[in-house]
Parts: sequence; C-alpha cells; structure tokens
Amino acid sequence: MTRSDVLSVYSRPDAQIQQEITQDLILGTFLCDPVKFTVTVKDGIVTIEGSPETTVIGHDIIDAARHAEGVVAVRDRLSYPPEPPYGTNALT
Repeated sequence: MTRSDVLSVYSRPDAQIQQEITQDLILGTFLCDPVKFTVTVKDGIVTIEGSPETTVIGHDIIDAARHAEGVVAVRDRLSYPPEPPYGTNALT
C-alpha cells in the first residue's frame, strides 16, 4: 500500500459525500426527511444542521457520517429536542 492509496479516501468529491450522507444515511438508513437537514461538505469536513426527531437519532446520524468514506471531520450543528424530565413514562 502506497501513501497515495492511503490518502485516496480524502480525494473523494465533496458533492458525493454530501449526497451519501443526505440520501443514504439521513433518508435511507435513518428514515428521516432530508429537507429537515442541511449537509455541507468542504474539503471532506462535513457540517450537519437541522432538527432530528430524537437526540438518539441525531447522535446516530453524526456517528454514521463520521464513518462515511472521504470524511475528515464532522461538525455537529443539530438542534436537539429537549429531553423529557426524569421519571416521565412515555407509555402512560
């Protein structure tokens, strides 16, 4: 493996990374409306803005984006929903 092989993941076009995160992850994997998110990519640095339905989904999207090919870093700019108070049972 040469140095260029190792660095080749960083040469993936930003538009491809943006499309993968928007279409494959946000829509395809997490079944969220991609209109609720803004994904920008510059030199492999991804910034994700928007409002996930839950904190867990938001964190999962950010984590999955970090593992996309060509991603150097992810900036989490999501607006997370407020957490319910402790002791609140959503099933009652």
